[in-house]
Amino acid sequence: MIANNYNRIWIIEDDASFFPMFRKQFSRAFADIEEFVPNWDLMFVARKPMEKEPESFVEGTEYAKWPGFSYWGLSYAITRGGVDKIMKQNPLRKLAPIDELLPIMYNRHPMPQWKKLFKERDLIAVSIHPLLIVPSWWFGETECISDSEVSETVSPEIKECS
Repeated sequence: MIANNYNRIWIIEDDASFFPMFRKQFSRAFADIEEFVPNWDLMFVARKPMEKEPESFVEGTEYAKWPGFSYWGLSYAITRGGVDKIMKQNPLRKLAPIDELLPIMYNRHPMPQWKKLFKERDLIAVSIHPLLIVPSWWFGETECISDSEVSETVSPEIKECS
């Protein structure tokens, strides 16, 4: 993104499965977000909400919510400004998978000891609602190959590399 000077990119993992009428629903949701959150940095198209409390809709929208703590980097868009905010925190010197890094950066991660390693957590995150992409396979199914579900923890806490 930085080398090619893109303003926005869309990340879609290889195991993404699109809902029917995806393009129409995405267009509606994207229009909502562009109108009501024009300064967004991160836009989830697929995620796994992890909080029990209901998330609030972006005021004035039908298809956008403010995301709480979420997992899955299955599908999201990010702006150049969002990437700049992340890169400013030197994420390549810290060991944090994208599923942990994104909610840290929009300040909704539940682990304060991880959040404290990232000084500015001001990514403006928004989520399309309802979500429009799901994994093609779920953990535990025979077709599922996961890079993360059964991985071991490297250390009990994230540490900054020198």
